[in-house]
Amino acid sequence: MVDIRALPGRQRLMMVFKGQVTETELARAEQELAEALPNLGPTFDMISDVSAAEKLSAPVIERIRGMGELIVAAGLRTHVRVV
Repeated sequence: MVDIRALPGRQRLMMVFKGQVTETELARAEQELAEALPNLGPTFDMISDVSAAEKLSAPVIERIRGMGELIVAAGLRTHVRVV
């Protein structure tokens, strides 16, 4: 599971990964991310929680890297990862 939340008032993006993350779930998450990023303003902070995620497959890792590139291009200022 991937949960994406934009908190525009706090200029924060939250991404939570739980259990086995599939490519199908990531396709939905990419869409949610594309909708959330314009609401955050020119710079924002991000918290990614991977503490409850299972090991990721190579294709899933590649899709997450692509999402990361979108996030950086949108104005990522600080990234905190919870493991």
